[in-house]
Amino acid sequence: MLVRVPQAVLVAEGTLSGNRAGMMGVNHGVEHLGYGVGALTGGAFLVAFALGTFETFVTVGGITIAVGICFIFLSRQMGLR
Repeated sequence: MLVRVPQAVLVAEGTLSGNRAGMMGVNHGVEHLGYGVGALTGGAFLVAFALGTFETFVTVGGITIAVGICFIFLSRQMGLR
């Protein structure tokens, strides 16, 4: 799963009116890429470990939470907000 960047953030980052639509389109494409990665990961867990849908959801969710906690820890170690 990828983090969705709101369209307002992209607009606020200094895009020009000429490339704003392109930036929003790329952002939308990255969202769909995230959906595909999530579906592929979930499918791999289903096949490799013969897990049911709920067990796959819990496993992928646990991995996601663990990675998020690591990112929070590392960002604080680096002095980021």
